[in-house]
Amino acid sequence: MAPCPIHTLRFFALEPSAIHAMAWSAQIKCLAVSRADNSIELWDFAQPSAPCLWKWLAGNAEASIEALSWAGPDQDRLFSTGLHGLVLEYDLVRLATKHQSAVTSGPAWCMGVHGDRLAVGTEEGYVCLFRISSDGLDYDKVLDKQEGRILCLAWHSSGRYIVTGSPDTIRVWNVETGHPTQRMTTGRLEKHKETIVWSVGVSDDLTIISGDSRGKTSFWNGQKGTLLDTYQTHKADVLVVAFNPDQNVAYSSGVDPLIVHFQPIVRPHGDRLKWVKSIHRSVHTHDVRAMVCLNNMYFSGGVDTHLTLSDVATKTVSRYPPLPRSECAHLAETARAILLQYQRHLELWQLCELQQVLPDPQATPLRPGSTYVPPEEPEKLLYLETKDDEIIRHAHISDQANLVAYVTSTRLCVFRLTFQPRPKIHKFALEDANSRFELPHIFRFYRDHKTQDQFLVTGTDLGNLQVFAIQDQAFTLKKTYLGHDLGLSTSIAQLKVDQKGRRIVVSDHDGHLVCINAQDGKLITRMAKYQNARIVALAFRKRTSELLVTYSDHKLATFDLVTGKHSKLGLKTCLPKEWNRKKKCTRGVLEGANERVILYDDLTLCSIDTRPKTMTPAQTPTKKERKEKNGLYNPGQVASIPKLLSKYEHLVYLGAIDEALVAVEVKAQSIEAQLPPSLRQKKFGVM
Repeated sequence: MAPCPIHTLRFFALEPSAIHAMAWSAQIKCLAVSRADNSIELWDFAQPSAPCLWKWLAGNAEASIEALSWAGPDQDRLFSTGLHGLVLEYDLVRLATKHQSAVTSGPAWCMGVHGDRLAVGTEEGYVCLFRISSDGLDYDKVLDKQEGRILCLAWHSSGRYIVTGSPDTIRVWNVETGHPTQRMTTGRLEKHKETIVWSVGVSDDLTIISGDSRGKTSFWNGQKGTLLDTYQTHKADVLVVAFNPDQNVAYSSGVDPLIVHFQPIVRPHGDRLKWVKSIHRSVHTHDVRAMVCLNNMYFSGGVDTHLTLSDVATKTVSRYPPLPRSECAHLAETARAILLQYQRHLELWQLCELQQVLPDPQATPLRPGSTYVPPEEPEKLLYLETKDDEIIRHAHISDQANLVAYVTSTRLCVFRLTFQPRPKIHKFALEDANSRFELPHIFRFYRDHKTQDQFLVTGTDLGNLQVFAIQDQAFTLKKTYLGHDLGLSTSIAQLKVDQKGRRIVVSDHDGHLVCINAQDGKLITRMAKYQNARIVALAFRKRTSELLVTYSDHKLATFDLVTGKHSKLGLKTCLPKEWNRKKKCTRGVLEGANERVILYDDLTLCSIDTRPKTMTPAQTPTKKERKEKNGLYNPGQVASIPKLLSKYEHLVYLGAIDEALVAVEVKAQSIEAQLPPSLRQKKFGVM
């Protein structure tokens, strides 16, 4: 296999955002994660070996998310609350806010759900109760007002009691009467410095665990209101405590990122359980702000921005970096430019020619692994900021780099770019789209190969497709295709257009995959739905009418876009065992030079040469060899062995231009450099 040049860009400044809250839905195997930028990530853990970032709800500078909770009989309704004093319910199909309800008296700090009841703790010391109905939330009642803000709360499994944490105080509330049944004081280290209870949890026998600002983890008897055990587990505030579902293990962590495990034992002279420290683990570098416990594993996250999954049985840790789900880079192949997408601005960079970097291959043969530095620094062509400091949900650039667009939660902006004789930018007016315009969350530019007209196809929040015609000064809506007419059931997850602008391939979040004609919108074919995993990436093959599809369980499939059936190539059986066993979800797939199919995640590239090669009788594999390869054997043809390349730290994008690849990499040091200082601890041999 001839060496393939890779143009690696390392100046993309990823903007990490701390994890603030988590919520787990056991019914749909989904973890909701909120971050400091008020965005929400939905992680699909149906395949625990390789979870994927399923959906993403963009943040809002004016919003606030302090707590998350799943509700409903199927635990498929997501609620949040924050300092804006509202409880928000999200539409997970349109990926937007569905309902909102105001709480009593200002900002809210915490929230909990039990059955069809939702409780919210507020700044002014109120616990507000709501009934969850099909139309949103119905106000129920308010418990007695207390002095001091309520920073944390937890429901008892019976639904009769609520435990709340406040400065210096832990209370047990009777939900029916609205009065506290027990009041427990934590004590202070200093007379004039209050002790803040940051987190509480409660077991079935009304044993309460609390973490406070003294760095202590305490266990209380909620029936008698007495202290059972207390431990100085951390050197700073304990921000999170939790029981596992069986309630035989408890965890605590906080500003001191050490995660401490507790287990109950029976005293030699008595039958009272005593909670004692068992083991501790250090998996984070900064404050741990959220934790969710399952039976044999737990999720944790905080200021270091990594989502961490720790397996207690195998003592293994999986770390998922804060990489963006949507494409953060877009190539303009004809113009040899790349568009980098940040939270609130876009940057367009000019890529150098290969002839300026690589030596003459006839004089100096290219060797695999060789590194060449461009003679000049990359040139920034454009810096484009959003209006009103809004967060960008998606962006794209045309192949000729003459059109660029981005969308926020309120507007779609489309611009025409010209660089000769001097740089100039023109914004299109969208009034021509009138009332039929629907705000999109994903879109693609494409050019008709016959008329050379340019179009923009968008996937809207309602699950429909809209096609816009772009002329010199006009931007008009041409056609709207309803999602249910195409066979889609939810909002659009993936959208691709082939190079000649003839076919549009669309998939939704439920795994439905269809191909339509770009000229008239007629349905060409529907492809088979894969039930075991979610679609994570699509790519067209260049020389055939085939589609490459990758799934969250590392599978790769090829579809014939004419018949809708699996092609004879059988690429899904050619992947090496190392690729199938990896714990990171595949991020993308593309076809490079010489019919080379390339898959990648944030650490590894997998290159497959799909060109058939004639096989001599001496090369015919034995039955044992075919079994070990776990591949499809076609007499007379054999594919080359897939190549794995592990040289990247965080690969966020991979694309192809001519005979070369373009990779966008983020170094771990660049993420760590943007984090705030962590708790300083003295270590042996270190000043």
